Amino acid sequence: MNSRLNVTCHPTAMRTYFALLSALLLCIQVDAQEVKKHHARINLEFPIQMGIGYEYDLNQKVSLQTQLGLLREPNTSIVLWSLDVVGVDETTNNLLEQAFSSGTVWELGVNYQLSKYYIGIYHQVAWLKGEDTAVDLIEAVLNIDLESRRIRRARGNGGGGGNSITESDITLNTSLNQLGVLVGRKFPIQNQHLILEFGISANVFSSSSLSSADFDLAGVSESMDDYLKDIFSNYGFIPSITVGYEWSFYKQ
Repeated sequence: MNSRLNVTCHPTAMRTYFALLSALLLCIQVDAQEVKKHHARINLEFPIQMGIGYEYDLNQKVSLQTQLGLLREPNTSIVLWSLDVVGVDETTNNLLEQAFSSGTVWELGVNYQLSKYYIGIYHQVAWLKGEDTAVDLIEAVLNIDLESRRIRRARGNGGGGGNSITESDITLNTSLNQLGVLVGRKFPIQNQHLILEFGISANVFSSSSLSSADFDLAGVSESMDDYLKDIFSNYGFIPSITVGYEWSFYKQ
């Protein structure tokens, strides 16, 4: 039986979007005579993602950027190491290791150009999926017994049917919403730029769910969501260093 996750409009997530919109409205004065440029980039945002991005100059001071990337090793191990350093217990960290086994990251931000440097604010969403999450880890962090919730299903075996217990198959899905600030600089190389950024983000909202065809997870998924919300809100501060390469491919 698959557990169902009810998604609601969280006030903190709304404040995140409002902060980005406010920064945009306060900073941007678009002048039709200003030079507008489009930029494409590839980057390594360590330890968050490896991805591609796009940036649009609204004027000489303000730009919008978005990027999409993948969370994979070795970045995954470094994120988990940072959580361990700030005090997440070993059992929870082992659970998160499975949750962070694969993920997709999307980012939207606004940058403001100073003299040589620029500052920015960004919203980052990470969709994480941990397949085959260990039953004993779930039992340990939630202090429950999942065996009493196991579903017995009929499974053919060629020599006659019968009821048998299937292998454990529990998937942990998590989405993280991070709000961050950064400072960066672009080093010109002809019509391209080498990018160096330093940032830090804090978790403003998270949503998690457990699903399985082998267990009745009614109530368990909600408990896991509450548990991980507390973990991410207290420990979800992620510093980052971004190294990228950018091409300016259109000029108006």
